[in-house]
Amino acid sequence: MPENPDSANPKKKGGFDLGGLFGKKKETATSGANYGNISTQLGEISRRLRILESRNTELNRKIELIEKNMLGERKRFNTELKTVDSDVLELKKEVNDMKEKTEMMAGEFKNLAAKEDIEAVRKYVELWEPINFVTREEVEEIVKEMVENK
Repeated sequence: MPENPDSANPKKKGGFDLGGLFGKKKETATSGANYGNISTQLGEISRRLRILESRNTELNRKIELIEKNMLGERKRFNTELKTVDSDVLELKKEVNDMKEKTEMMAGEFKNLAAKEDIEAVRKYVELWEPINFVTREEVEEIVKEMVENK
């Protein structure tokens, strides 16, 4: 008998098979069962792949719909932006027209008489009392009457 039970089989050390990843596999009677297991796994993988493909297709449809909606919204936004721009331009023109008219009115106001000037004219009118003035026709009639009365 060998001293060490592990020394009889050099592949085994401590009771474990050291064949590793590249070691030769032993063919057993379970190979047929493995093929059935592999077939089941392939079926499961195929089912999962179809599910993922359908999810991918659905996501692609949703992305297309979102892109289409975004393009529509972008067109609508651009149209509204152009409208707002034209409105702003029109408002700027109106403001400039108002500014010009205001400046023109300010120039006209400078040509108007001052309050002090109006007061001076009012005082002269009150002093002269133009209501008591006589017209030329009235003077001629008065003179005519005086000549006739003489």
